[in-house]
Amino acid sequence: MADYRVNNYTVARRTGSDGIERVYLDVNLTNSSGNPKIASYWMVDDTRASISDIETALLQGFSYAVNTLAKVSITEDAPRTYLWFVLPSAAGKQQFQFTGEKI
Repeated sequence: MADYRVNNYTVARRTGSDGIERVYLDVNLTNSSGNPKIASYWMVDDTRASISDIETALLQGFSYAVNTLAKVSITEDAPRTYLWFVLPSAAGKQQFQFTGEKI
């Protein structure tokens, strides 16, 4: 799990043609070696988090990271369709697991 500085991000909630509401995250990150990571992810609600919970966690964590130059980490488990985020906050690092994947 690598740590990244957040250069830019967007969080958007959209309903697809399949009728499923998803949260989309687009990120532009830089690792400690200065290498960029540009990625997009989608996430859906499940028993761990509602769409609102996902959106709130991402907006608060990435905003805090930008404002304080704190780092984030993202781990992708494609076979299980899970994403793990470690996001900074005033209370310290918070870990989240969401159902979703890299686009």
